[in-house]
Amino acid sequence: MKRNKFFLFFTVLFMVLSTIAVSGQFKSLDQQKNAFNNFKKEHGKAEAKWNINTGIAASVFKIKAKITDQDLEKGVKNFLVKNKEMLGLTKIINDLEVDTIKVLNNITSVRLVQKYKKVPVENSEYHIYLDDQKNIVMLNGNLIPDLQLDIKEVYSETEALQLAENFMADKCELKGIKSFGKVILEYDNVNYLAWKFHISFRPQDAFDLYIDAKENYIIKYESTFMRNPPPLTNLANIYTTNPSNGLSYDVSVYNLDNSYYLRGDYVTNVIGFDGNETYSFANDFRLTPSVDEFDEANVYWHIDRIASVYFENLNIAPPSVGVTLLNNTSGGAFDDDNYVIYFGRGDTNASNPTNKPTRSNDDIYHEYSHAVIDQLGLGSAWGETRAKNEAYADYFTACYTGDPEIMEWYFINYDHATSLSTSPSQFNYENFNTVSYNFMQPGQPHVQGMIWSGALWDLRQSLGSGITDLLVSVGISYSQGNTNYEDGKNSIIQVDNLLYGGSHEQTIRNIFQARGIGTPSAPQSFTVSGNVGEHPYLTWQSHSAPDIAGYRIYQSLNGGSYNLYTTLNSDITSFTDNGVTISGNQSDPIVCYKVTAFDIYNQESDYSSADCVKSDQISKSLAENKISLEEFDTIVYNPFPNPFNSATNIKMKLIEDSEVTLKIFNILGELVGTDNYFLSKGINQIKISNNSFVSGIYYYSLYIKGQNDFIKQTGKFIYSK
Repeated sequence: MKRNKFFLFFTVLFMVLSTIAVSGQFKSLDQQKNAFNNFKKEHGKAEAKWNINTGIAASVFKIKAKITDQDLEKGVKNFLVKNKEMLGLTKIINDLEVDTIKVLNNITSVRLVQKYKKVPVENSEYHIYLDDQKNIVMLNGNLIPDLQLDIKEVYSETEALQLAENFMADKCELKGIKSFGKVILEYDNVNYLAWKFHISFRPQDAFDLYIDAKENYIIKYESTFMRNPPPLTNLANIYTTNPSNGLSYDVSVYNLDNSYYLRGDYVTNVIGFDGNETYSFANDFRLTPSVDEFDEANVYWHIDRIASVYFENLNIAPPSVGVTLLNNTSGGAFDDDNYVIYFGRGDTNASNPTNKPTRSNDDIYHEYSHAVIDQLGLGSAWGETRAKNEAYADYFTACYTGDPEIMEWYFINYDHATSLSTSPSQFNYENFNTVSYNFMQPGQPHVQGMIWSGALWDLRQSLGSGITDLLVSVGISYSQGNTNYEDGKNSIIQVDNLLYGGSHEQTIRNIFQARGIGTPSAPQSFTVSGNVGEHPYLTWQSHSAPDIAGYRIYQSLNGGSYNLYTTLNSDITSFTDNGVTISGNQSDPIVCYKVTAFDIYNQESDYSSADCVKSDQISKSLAENKISLEEFDTIVYNPFPNPFNSATNIKMKLIEDSEVTLKIFNILGELVGTDNYFLSKGINQIKISNNSFVSGIYYYSLYIKGQNDFIKQTGKFIYSK
């Protein structure tokens, strides 16, 4: 009996504490939303995106907050302290330390790192961006708010170093090991106290290696190079583009330093396959493709051209790099520690011009672009950051050549290695871990990067090269460190607001939304409940992002397509469908529901999971192709079919006679069609067919005006000829 009493007591206590915890969670979220609303009163155009896992603002942009302190570091810290509740930094504000301050393209970037009990937290950093008037205009980053970790190591740094040396000894010829001391590493959702080592080795690679300081085992190791897939004067003889036709050309070589080596403004030296630099007293590097030294001049010339002709015109100060050519390996790699580009020999037959990265102009441009990207501040660690890095390198290569297909000459077994002209439906963010292409398997950063580079190329096709190249290149400077795709999109919007007053913002949002970048996450914990004879009761978890505007419920009747059923405000997380009654007969037709979230920019999430009930009323009438919905609701259904190539239909149920106006816009936001209708009460259908449409994404707005009701409904469709 006593045991039962104690059990009952602790059960009740647990329930009370759980209720308090949940209540506190919602209270904290409400406080953050209120703080953001107050922040917007001061910065009316401000936008923000929150990390739904941590509650910390992942990016805040379109702001202008003046720093009045003479001490920039102090001013930035005061800004963060003032807005810590809105940013979600309350718990860790004292853990942030200013690490670096850089000025580039009139942008001052302040990088803060997180230290837990004075131990650095890997890849946990925050970036503050200021214009030349000391106004904070953007901030972004990723931090860990709830660390609970014992920072006393069990195994010493010396013991960990010995393990690292033993691990690498049989794998490579070591060049050196650098220790970064103790760090906190988040890996697979677990926080570790770790020793971090940077290991460089021959011929052309380096690793960051993490060893558990508690149990002395290797947690992970990761290449820090931009490794590509199997790869890819006054006078010189070079391949200007296509080496496969065997035609090389004599060209002028620019920006040499008169040392009589291949050294200049953008190339510090070129070490050949024999370990030496090619020397010419007359600066005459007209060598034939049958000798190895030809490759040295070819690499120098192409790096010099993209640096001086393309990047200089973007007002980017291109970096200087060394080049080393290596035997017994293939492909290309950029060493961001030493600013050296390595190229392998590729095909061992020196007279064969194909299958050699040193003779592929695209491969040379791609690797040099990594140096530019690194100088602009983008990280190269893993995940979306690594994929973005590869995507930007492809983008700059394609912009310089004017060709969205990359490395046609090097990958002779394929038409090209990668392409920027891709389908948004295939190369979409929802397929980040599953998309494949040519020889590349899912999960490789080059193929994952094609999602991002495809969006950038779509933007270039819409806005033109001049505007887009500026938005992209300056945008990298607003997306430093290890940032994801949405951070990159927000950075481009930030630059558009700074340079063009936001005149291209809607186009930017539309193009990235078509690739699934920047849309809200789907609502979680969606369920439909109810007993026989009751109406279905739908519930879901409140979305944690403060910019969520509401939810849309979609209904499928008897296995049919999901159609929009109703729209609810963001503070509502439940709905009773009074138009459906649950039955107990398993042979009755089925009614299914899904819910989506949409934000204040009308960007809609994916569907939640589906949940269904049986009904002997609405489903039976549906079987006869009749619609039985609440009489007091005007309902507009999604276009069907969608995508389409001849015509699509928008069905609607009107509660009264109404004037209906349909407006159609292209992806640039330009009005391409308008129709007006007078429709009677009941079920109506509008047919859309226009042979003047070009293939692509279109957006529509329906304005429905009755005597007692006015509704605006928006959506999109895809037209494919």
